[in-house]
Amino acid sequence: MYERFVSNTENDQIVEKIFTILGYSVLTLVVYGILAWSYNITDRNHNLFISLYSLFVLFYAIIIIVIVVINKDNYDLMSYTMLFGISIFVIFTAFFISFFFLLKYFNVFPSYYNKTGDIANLEYRGF
Repeated sequence: MYERFVSNTENDQIVEKIFTILGYSVLTLVVYGILAWSYNITDRNHNLFISLYSLFVLFYAIIIIVIVVINKDNYDLMSYTMLFGISIFVIFTAFFISFFFLLKYFNVFPSYYNKTGDIANLEYRGF
């Protein structure tokens, strides 16, 4: 069995694609780190933070699914199905999490805590 000869331009294109994916991964880690740091720096607006974080993940998953669909010819059937299925699962999960925490942030759901953070009814523990 003979190996196919790879020219210099094909090699450069492969390396460029690898570094592009690596750059996206590093950028994602940096953004997630900044978001986690901003979440831990204050104890206010956690519900809004979680909803915005989920929306960010939702947009990121949509971008990934668009890239996968555009480059469908580069994947075999199994990897294409896995990438497409995982992206759809992440989109639905992130949408429902962001929707739930947005509703919670705007006080649509009742809260058992008063403004100081104590449980409003001390008899109620929920156990």
